[in-house]
Amino acid sequence: YYIFNKTEDFKDIFAEVEEAVSNGSLEDESVENRLSMVAEKGNITLIVMDESATKQRYAHVYSNRNDEMLLLDKLMRYAFNLDEREGPDAQTSQEELETTENYSITRSVEPTNNREYLEMAGQFDSGGWFIMRTPIESIRDSAMVSNKFLVYVGVVVTLFSIMLVWVFAKRLIQPILELT
Repeated sequence: YYIFNKTEDFKDIFAEVEEAVSNGSLEDESVENRLSMVAEKGNITLIVMDESATKQRYAHVYSNRNDEMLLLDKLMRYAFNLDEREGPDAQTSQEELETTENYSITRSVEPTNNREYLEMAGQFDSGGWFIMRTPIESIRDSAMVSNKFLVYVGVVVTLFSIMLVWVFAKRLIQPILELT
């Protein structure tokens, strides 16, 4: 359920970024602020490389994090169709969850820190490339917090219900006891 919701967040961000890239407004401050806010809210790291990467040596690269080199390397591997299971930074495992014409969503383990990530990478219709990822650990943490909250609420509601049953049972039985 939580993975499904996160993939829906990815798709929403993809739609926003694709619109910004096709309009040429990715470098606008308001668009960058909006993307940064949405990505940070979902704990999503995002890198976007516009279509000029194929036409000139340097492309406009948008990232909402400072440590963009690892993701930029993954994006280049994806863009140039290099196998991520080869080389010193090889993926130990990768499970493809969804693939469309423009992107693929995978669940993978990063060997450098042995953490599991949910990733979405692909190409826009306009020619730019992107990669988004979020640690699955944060999804599990959110689920654990939600589940704990539900347990606490359930215990409180159960105790309150027991008290209500006790009060109503006492009121119902009191007249019967007075008759005897």
